Amino acid sequence: MQGAIAKRAEAEYASLSPAAREAVPWVFRRLVTFEHNHATARQAHIAELSNHPGATEVVQRFIAANLIVAARATGNHSGNGVVVISLAHEALIESWPLLKNWVESQRENLKNHAAVTADTGRWIENNRQRDYLYRSGRPLDRAKALLDGDFLSKEEEEFVCASLGSVARQQFEDALATGQQLQQ
Repeated sequence: MQGAIAKRAEAEYASLSPAAREAVPWVFRRLVTFEHNHATARQAHIAELSNHPGATEVVQRFIAANLIVAARATGNHSGNGVVVISLAHEALIESWPLLKNWVESQRENLKNHAAVTADTGRWIENNRQRDYLYRSGRPLDRAKALLDGDFLSKEEEEFVCASLGSVARQQFEDALATGQQLQQ
């Protein structure tokens, strides 16, 4: 079965337009995560993917080929009835060489993304309270790298930007309190 899935994925990939081929890694950034130190499938809002050039073609072709599935989400923090997509078969991650190699090259980013996703969920579940934002340090640095690398969903971007803003605000307040000159 894994061989058939890989062949189908490779055939679909080969038939994509150049813009869609370039969008493939971007689409899979949203559909693959790390749990317990191994790559696994995750859901993504289909609306989020439609804003990226070529991504709609990738999603439509892979849905038609039964490599990606679409469904209405229930009970998530973004609201019921949102259309989400996910990999139809987790075997695609290991069996399709293109995806397997990409996952291996992005291992650290995918692990960091999984942490940002979980932390964003906690922040949202707690009414976006400042206490749940990142402080300065390694988690914020990793999240900023993901933001710069276009890895994050809109909600995750909001979380990271709110964290960056909170850190900047705290640094400003600290500088005012101590009379330090602010660096630009």
